[in-house]
Amino acid sequence: MYIFIVNPIAGNGRGSKLYNKVIADPRFKNLNYKVYFTEYTGHAEQLTKNIIAANSNNIKKHWVIFGGDGTLHEVINGIGIYTIKLSYACGGSGNDIARGASLPFRYNDMIEHIFLNPSSQRYWLGSYGDRNFLNCVGFGFDAIVAEKTNQSIWKNRLNKIKLGKVVYVIQIIKQLFVYKPIDLTVTIDGETYEFSNCFLSTINNHPYFGGGMKINPFAYNNAKKYHCIVVDNIPKWKVLLLFGTVFFGKHTKFKEVTFLEGSNITMKSKQQITLQVDGETVKAKDCKIHAKRYFIDLIGMESN
Repeated sequence: MYIFIVNPIAGNGRGSKLYNKVIADPRFKNLNYKVYFTEYTGHAEQLTKNIIAANSNNIKKHWVIFGGDGTLHEVINGIGIYTIKLSYACGGSGNDIARGASLPFRYNDMIEHIFLNPSSQRYWLGSYGDRNFLNCVGFGFDAIVAEKTNQSIWKNRLNKIKLGKVVYVIQIIKQLFVYKPIDLTVTIDGETYEFSNCFLSTINNHPYFGGGMKINPFAYNNAKKYHCIVVDNIPKWKVLLLFGTVFFGKHTKFKEVTFLEGSNITMKSKQQITLQVDGETVKAKDCKIHAKRYFIDLIGMESN
């Protein structure tokens, strides 16, 4: 028995197309499943809570998520402290979790991993406050770019022709002219670091963010520690060079880039600023990342 959660608008309809392709596939004409469609932001989280509350045995079933990283983020926050066996048919515009966990992108490869020859690895979630994250948590420039990209009327239009990432690049260039660096205090396992001209800081569960940027090439998914990158006191002209090399993870030699790691991390600013979590944004002054972590059994994930 499978539980399908489908986000019909993820990736300009790619999540829905993947689901329709599966149910039309003659190999799965007798597939036993129950499907739930999301209707608004946050619905996948509420659906997940409702499904589990209706029948606790649903936790033991094989869940398949058709959507983007945002859909999966909602599901992992809906399951609470439970562990579920989960497959991800990535149909979003960023799909960083698929890159970070080495999940397949091509349909036939997805089918092989999800239905025909499934095997799983533990994927450790990050914990902040009373919630979880899959990819990363970040303050600063990346959060502003994520916020403006999500608000852009061009995002869905360009997604239709598979050029959604262009909006992200445009916002990077645009925000360079208006973004003001922030003060940031980062405390990791009791040791405090002060940054007075911080451009960005992210805490990563794997190397990627922003739809394929290898922001933290040293990061890997594990139960014991998080990986943090801070870019501080960098000239704006050099930021373009940084983003030109970040897709290949070649920015690690920049003197303005600091890499840290630890189990308990607090990021704090004097003023309220934009915080991004798995690409979704909120306003906050601080964020606490906890050592206590949960995991999902992620189907198709390659071991580290």
